[in-house]
Amino acid sequence: MALLILSRASVEQRPYGEWLERASEEILVLAKDSPQHEFATRSISYLEWFKNYDSSPLLEMRAEELSRRFPISHVIAAAETDLIRAARMRERLGLSGQSVESAVAFRNKVVMKTLLQARGVSVPRFQAVESVLDVLSFWKEQSAPIVVKPRLGYGSIGVEILRSHADLVRLAEKGASFENTEVEEFVEGELYHIDGLFVNGTIVFAWPSRYLKGSMAHPSSLYNGSLMLAPENPLTSRLTEFCLSVLRALPTPPATTFHAEVFVKADGQMVLCEIASRTAGVGIRIMLDYAFGFDVNRAWLQAQCGLVPDGLPDRSQFPLRPRRLCGCFRVHRSAGLNAPPSRLPPWPWVGFTKTTPSAAIGDSAALDVLAIYWFEAATEEELLDRATQIEAWAASPGSG
Repeated sequence: MALLILSRASVEQRPYGEWLERASEEILVLAKDSPQHEFATRSISYLEWFKNYDSSPLLEMRAEELSRRFPISHVIAAAETDLIRAARMRERLGLSGQSVESAVAFRNKVVMKTLLQARGVSVPRFQAVESVLDVLSFWKEQSAPIVVKPRLGYGSIGVEILRSHADLVRLAEKGASFENTEVEEFVEGELYHIDGLFVNGTIVFAWPSRYLKGSMAHPSSLYNGSLMLAPENPLTSRLTEFCLSVLRALPTPPATTFHAEVFVKADGQMVLCEIASRTAGVGIRIMLDYAFGFDVNRAWLQAQCGLVPDGLPDRSQFPLRPRRLCGCFRVHRSAGLNAPPSRLPPWPWVGFTKTTPSAAIGDSAALDVLAIYWFEAATEEELLDRATQIEAWAASPGSG
């Protein structure tokens, strides 16, 4: 038998042979980038990388060809942009795993919110949009501000907050088409994210965190980050329980990681912003690994193959307690900053750092990260204080 893996991430970042050793199956990888080191290809029976990976139909054609050469047992994908194409492959091959219905429900924001609204889960007022006329119609019934999003978007790519008619004019002047878009009300509230692993109908690992400046700050903010909630914070259990209700209301696959964003309003009401059936990016996964010593991506790939994940936290010890309370602080590219700080933060409580050369920067405001700093603290208050210290340091002339 063989495992077919769609790998948008570098195979250096994903040691598939090590992670899936217990599966005792051949590993076939269709990848975006060629490996830089030979060690990354060990235990891989077939590896091919594709120019224009995200859009190339050659990838599906190669998968079809491989299915005639190898008895494929599972099709595995981790990137959000691969979920629907992987689901189509499974259905064509008659394999278990996330279905097309499930992948679309998690990727298409209009489908997602329609399903959740019908099942009594609180979501923002929303409307499918095909032209600017739909935006104007929605705005007649909704006071400003409003949020415009691509229905299949991710990482805040293309997200716009419109606070006035002038903002809509500015967006139109930039050439926005508004096709295949969603518009929704702007929810006033603190924005949290819950990240974890869902297997066979239940959450087997999860932890909530607070965005330092809010996800909607990404398009204009130079700095952002995430701060884990403490175990004793009442929101820790409330947010996890709310997330479970969301997952059970959707056609959630048998095994998936998830990244949910939830608004908590001043009166305590929770409103789902959106949820993805994949692992969070921009440093959040590493933050949780730093806190718990648990690699959720490794566990997800193993669970997709029917394996019991390595290192799964002991559920008999609930509520879970992290080894340390952690945060991650991100420096984003802006008009005045195109390279990461040249020095490292001077404090011992900054555990480790990742910087990105300017040449590797992408097009997403949320993903356009120059540097990430992971740090720890004893309390939520200390986490926030230390994030504030890092921000002041990153903004100072001496850090560059």
